Amino acid sequence: MRSKKAVVAKDKQIEAPSLGNPSRLPQSPNLAGAQRVLLILISLTVLLPTSFFDYLLFSSYHVARDAAHNRVNNFVDVIQEHALKTTETNQQVLGRILDLIGQRSEADLRTNERELHRRFSGYVRGIPQLIGIGVIAKDGQLIASSNTYPVPGNFSIADREDFKAVQSGKPMYVSGVMTGRLNRQSMFNVSVPYHDAEGQFAGAVLVSLKPSYFIEYYSGLVATYPGVSLKLTQEEGRVLANVPNPAYPSPGAGKVRGNEIPQCTGKDSTTSDCFKRFTSLRKVPGYPFYVSASYPSAVWKHNWYRYIAILGAFTFIPTLFLAGTLYVVRRRLRSEDEVWRRWRAEISAREAIEAAFKQTGRLEALGQLTGGVAHDFNNLLMVIATSAMVLRKRISDPGLVSTLETLERVVESGRRLTRQLLAFARKQPLRPEVIHFEERMRGFTELLQASVGGRVSLKVVLEPNLARIKVDGSELELALLNLTLNARDALPNGGELTITASNVTLTDDQPDIKLTGRFVCISVSDNGLGIAEEDKERIFEPFFTTKPIGSGAGLGLAQVYGFCRQSGGLITVESELDAGTRVTMFLPVTDAEITPADPAQIIEQPIGKAGKALLVEDNPDVARSSQTLLEHLGYTVDVVPAGKDALLAVTRSKHKWDVVVSDVMMPGELDGIGLALELQKCRPNLPVLLVTGYAAKLEEAQQAGLHVLAKPYNTAMLARALKELYESHQQHAAI
Repeated sequence: MRSKKAVVAKDKQIEAPSLGNPSRLPQSPNLAGAQRVLLILISLTVLLPTSFFDYLLFSSYHVARDAAHNRVNNFVDVIQEHALKTTETNQQVLGRILDLIGQRSEADLRTNERELHRRFSGYVRGIPQLIGIGVIAKDGQLIASSNTYPVPGNFSIADREDFKAVQSGKPMYVSGVMTGRLNRQSMFNVSVPYHDAEGQFAGAVLVSLKPSYFIEYYSGLVATYPGVSLKLTQEEGRVLANVPNPAYPSPGAGKVRGNEIPQCTGKDSTTSDCFKRFTSLRKVPGYPFYVSASYPSAVWKHNWYRYIAILGAFTFIPTLFLAGTLYVVRRRLRSEDEVWRRWRAEISAREAIEAAFKQTGRLEALGQLTGGVAHDFNNLLMVIATSAMVLRKRISDPGLVSTLETLERVVESGRRLTRQLLAFARKQPLRPEVIHFEERMRGFTELLQASVGGRVSLKVVLEPNLARIKVDGSELELALLNLTLNARDALPNGGELTITASNVTLTDDQPDIKLTGRFVCISVSDNGLGIAEEDKERIFEPFFTTKPIGSGAGLGLAQVYGFCRQSGGLITVESELDAGTRVTMFLPVTDAEITPADPAQIIEQPIGKAGKALLVEDNPDVARSSQTLLEHLGYTVDVVPAGKDALLAVTRSKHKWDVVVSDVMMPGELDGIGLALELQKCRPNLPVLLVTGYAAKLEEAQQAGLHVLAKPYNTAMLARALKELYESHQQHAAI
């Protein structure tokens, strides 16, 4: 029944694409001419109003911008005229005071202080912008003032810049805004010198003006014009009055001398300054004052945007309605053709999805098949290797010994092949070991040189006294080989390839590297083609490659990346197109010592306490090989085929075993990991060693706190694993 359903489904899938054949569909009526006419009408319906709107958009923009310019110029004209009239009034007051003082001596002036005070007070009361008048002696002492009578003794302004300016010869000086020392009010001074009969500097006359007078006037001007800024500044760029007080510096900031105009402004002209404001700066003729007006572009543009929005609404709403109507008519004419096109697209998409699904299924099935074949092949190799070891102990004929050595080399080649197959299926367990990188490179450099060929110059530079690292040595060699082959492929015309290694310490000061601590830095660099910027983010993706089809599977850098991450390190890539590439692996340093393995000694002398072992293995051939290895280590071995049988034997049998060695992958409800966990509950003092060739099961068992030995293994590896198992149990028993 299943096969029939599959056939029916298959027939339907084959039949569906034939329905999408355009030749079998009914022909659509010939409406191409009508559709072209409608398309032209739709285009004209859109283009003509759009062109008209673009014209108005351009012209109204310039009108609005020119209006903003004119507004700024009008404002600056008004405040310039106001400042001129105010300054001329001040000049008349100064002239009267200078005539009143004449060439009289300081003693004479002090004698007539009351009269001077009366006159000065009258001027201040009659002129609204004035806040005070004062006469200063040449030593800076106050002689007479409109604000107080008599003047305080020893009241001096010799330290003030306005007095120093006129003392140094300036005919008129305008100070910045300050707080008066007598009246404690905000003001700024206009100072002029007066002279004695001999023409020498005799003192200064100060007229104090109210900044509030100008601020009130400017505020009235801009009350109905939001965003307009009016300013009065003196020749050194100090702001005397400012309305309003925006977060922009004065357009006259900086010193203004003669015709020197600050950047981003124009004298007697309107320009767009650094802060996107229209600004006009003018000098008050004949006086050291500058007035400026500025208007933010955002304000006049806002008004212009509102106008354009209204214009656009009245232009495009009817246009869109008419164009939409024509479009609907055209859509109806095209409906039959569109339905057919969508149907054909859906059929094509379904075929593509089905093809992709089948391809994904094939790849997944291939991975499962590869992993299973490699696992079974490992078991066969383990049986052959164990048999060869036994024969080597029992045969002394040199000819047969040579044959056994050939057999052992073939077995080792088979192990490498299964390692590659398991790596493809991602079921390769890692075997970390403490190694010296420079010692590993001594025997590996020749292989790398042979891999790159004669056109590429290979250079190996290793820092003396490299620290030890704990990694899978075989995976490290594979990573180096992958990086070397990639570098070779980046040198089609030959070049230089350099491998370097050094000790480094990574800190938090290196934001691009997220690890800290001591590492051995291994770099592979070349001066080849380099990597394009758009490819750098994808180079570690599995199956991604920039090489021609058939030149690479795109798994090399993925293996290096995975190896570095699993080893607790990281990988970085620096590359520039046509300049070369540098790939760096950072592998963590370990303080553990290298434990020299002496396989002969381990085989001859059992490690730990030899005794009775319970072997759990469902494959008879692998069971016999494992039993041989255990017996060679001095154990008496009992064999059971399943986890459930082993659990019953341990809990119900009178026999006592010193260790249980179990395969992880076994048939039945209880696999090796489940057996070990059950034995921990009922026999916590019974050591359990698991063996497996699957990386996923290896990691699962290690996460459960179990001792695991990776397949394939030999006598030395089994003895070392048993020794570590016994030592761990002794430590737990001591606790």
